[in-house]
Amino acid sequence: MAGICDSVTKLLSPYADDQLSGGDRSVVERHLEGCPKCQARLADLKATSAALGAYFEAQANAVDFSRFASKVMGEIRKEPLPLTQRLRLRWTELMAYNARVIYASLGAAVAAGVAVVLVLGGGSNSAMPDNQLVVHQLNVTDPNYEPVVMHTDDGESVIMLVEHQDEGEAPASAPKAPSSTQEQIKPRPHGGNL
Repeated sequence: MAGICDSVTKLLSPYADDQLSGGDRSVVERHLEGCPKCQARLADLKATSAALGAYFEAQANAVDFSRFASKVMGEIRKEPLPLTQRLRLRWTELMAYNARVIYASLGAAVAAGVAVVLVLGGGSNSAMPDNQLVVHQLNVTDPNYEPVVMHTDDGESVIMLVEHQDEGEAPASAPKAPSSTQEQIKPRPHGGNL
């Protein structure tokens, strides 16, 4: 009988709390009918449970819970998420609401990048001229302007149109553009006579 009492003793607490299923419950009830020792243990469990329930109820009634929620909320501090979590959250929100726009923009950017590479880096078979200005002939018919060629230290050349002025003459308010046989070169603003 001692082996059965040990197995039933383990089930007495759930039995007292009415948490046993039908099969286990019937086994405990049959055993309790003929075992005064287990009946006494069950009575002790119920008395202890009632005493603890009364104690905790009295403790809970003694505490003022009227402002409990506001006190708890007052203790909570807002702490910002780490940068990686904020970025991940922002990306998720963007993709949830703007995925089509983002993919279309990325596609347009890739297409524009390919077009720029094809136009600017056309390779040796390209019909595009190099980025160098070659002046074969420059005829300036306006006597107020004269082309001046300056060479820089790195071997580059700079061509400027310089306006001639007599000593007593005021600068022209709107200079006339020179003409050439191959192309028009517009005068650029300058700081004075060279």
